[in-house]
Parts: sequence; C-alpha cells; structure tokens
Amino acid sequence: MRSAHVTEETLARLAHGQLTSEDASDVIGHLRSCVPCASLGRRTADPELAHLRASLGTVGKVVEERHLDPETELVPYVDGTLGPVEREIVETHLDDCAMCTAEVADLHAAVRPAPRRRWLGVVAAVLFLGVLVAVILALRPSTLAPTPPPVVRRQPETTTTATAPTPTATRYADPEWEHFVADAISNGDLPRSKRLEDLQEGADILRGTSATPDAIAPAGIVVEEARPTFTWPQRLNGNYDVFIFDGDRQVAQSGSLSKTSWTPTTDLPRGRMLTWQVEISRDDALETIPAPPAPPARFLIVSESEERELRRAREAKDSDELLLAVLYARAGLRRQSEEALRKAAAHGDAAAAKLLARRQP
Repeated sequence: MRSAHVTEETLARLAHGQLTSEDASDVIGHLRSCVPCASLGRRTADPELAHLRASLGTVGKVVEERHLDPETELVPYVDGTLGPVEREIVETHLDDCAMCTAEVADLHAAVRPAPRRRWLGVVAAVLFLGVLVAVILALRPSTLAPTPPPVVRRQPETTTTATAPTPTATRYADPEWEHFVADAISNGDLPRSKRLEDLQEGADILRGTSATPDAIAPAGIVVEEARPTFTWPQRLNGNYDVFIFDGDRQVAQSGSLSKTSWTPTTDLPRGRMLTWQVEISRDDALETIPAPPAPPARFLIVSESEERELRRAREAKDSDELLLAVLYARAGLRRQSEEALRKAAAHGDAAAAKLLARRQP
C-alpha cells in the first residue's frame, strides 16, 4: 500500500497517462484517503485532473482527517529540515487543519529563546566603572605635576597663491540644452536627423529642386504643424482629391477641390512617416500625382515630445536663436534650423557665425 505523499510531478504524470495502471490506481486511492495530498490535487491547475477534483473536494468530510506526525513532520517543518516536497505537503495540510496549525505555533514558541535581560548587567557595569573613575580622581595626589603641553614647532610660513577654479559659464538653465549646443559647437556643425535623410531619399524632384512642373509639398521634409498645407500643380479644368496614408491605412481625405491647396481640418498623426497623393479628374480622365516612376511623396510631423520642447524653447527667457537652430536640426526641421542659425549669426553670436561659415558651400 502506498505510504508516501504524492508530488506535483506524480500528479502531472497521472494527468497525462504516464503511470502504469497499477501505479495510477495506487495514486488515486491515496488521493482519496489523504487530506494533504487531496488538497494538493485540488490546487493543481492541470485540466486533465478535472475528473478527479469532484471526488477530491469531499476528502476530509467522508474520511477521518489525518493529522501531521509531530516527530517526522511537524518538528522537522519548524526547524527547517524538511525537503521542498514534504514542506509543500505540510503547508497544504496546515491550510485546512486548525489543530496542526496550533501545534506548529506551540512548537515555534517552544524553540524560540526567551529574551535575555542583559541590559541589567550592562547598566551595572556602567555604574561600577563610573564609581571607579570617581574614586581614582578623588585619590589622585594634588602634588603631581601637570603634564606639560606638547611643544608645537611652527613651520616657516611660505607664500602660496591658490588658483581658484574658473566656473564654466552656461548659456541655458536646462542641462540638456547646454549639452546639445556644446556638442554642436564642438563638432562644428548642427546635428543631423536620420529621419530627414530617410524622407529625402529619392524625393528631390518632388521638392521642386529640378525643372519638373509637378513639384508638390510637403515632400521629403519634416514639418512641425499637425495640419500642414498641401499644394500641387494646377491642371486645366481639373478637380482635385487629396489622400493621406499612414502605411496602408488612409488617415485623411480632402474630398473634391477646385483649388490647388488644402489644409486638413483635423490633426494628422505625429511622429509617423506619412505619404500622400492627389488625384486629378478632368474630361473623364484621371491622373495621379506623384505617379510612377516618381517616388512617393513622404513627409513626417514632429512627435509630441519634440513639439513640446520646441514650444518651451521658444518661450524660455534664456533661449536664443542658436539653441533653436540646434533643436530644429535635431527634430529634422532643416529650413527652420538654417533660418535660426542665420539670425543668431546676424545678432553677433560668434559660435553661430562659425557654424554658419562651416555650412557655406
């Protein structure tokens, strides 16, 4: 007959049919007669044991409850010498058995050492030392010569000139702004935006830098406004419809227009690379700009955090055009960055003038 408690591993093997029929019968019989193991079986989450839980739920009501053995289970549990499996079984039983729980509490109280009142001895020792010192001082002969003070030989004075550290002047109260501007001055150039480089790949024609009549905007740039104005070339008797996409998802549409510009009435997604196109219908013909093989018209709106930082910099008392030029460049706003750098140089900012000179062709 089985005497050892079952483990979670045994229950798992039983659930998945990995025990022999004889071992499975032995385990099931043990579960139906052992309160701790039945409790462990009820707590096992394996769905394959669902057919046993109904019968396991009644264990402890129809059979006589078994209490833990003090010598082989309770005492080793209290002094921490039980193995992990045996400890789990004991704790499972204690969850359901008030009598064994009280036994454990008594054992804990019995093995806990009584507080030692050593403070009385400490107080007595301190008092004794105090009295002893007082007696020694009282019996000290008054004729004893006092201990002469130590002779202090003065070193010859030397004149030294201490150089006080020169504090580093800062332009801005925000340490991040100070770091950004210092990096630009050290590198001799404004920071470059990787996102702007991605947008401008193959987008020169769309930006209108060539002689093409189909220049549209925005294309290949980063913009700050969440509702930028879209422009495209005019077609005779044309009706226009603008479509804006975030990947494959359409995020805005203008509807039929007769003019060659449009501003959305709702904010477009920030921090996302968007593409757009305009469909032109006239005389029962439909034209799309840009059309292959021209690259798609891509643009990006600065993120919410970048927009907040730019707004804060424009409103800060210690802000200047050089800081704005650096922050615009970090966000990918190239045109605004160049304008701010020229203004800073025109106002006599030497660092901005050096950066501007380095950027001239």
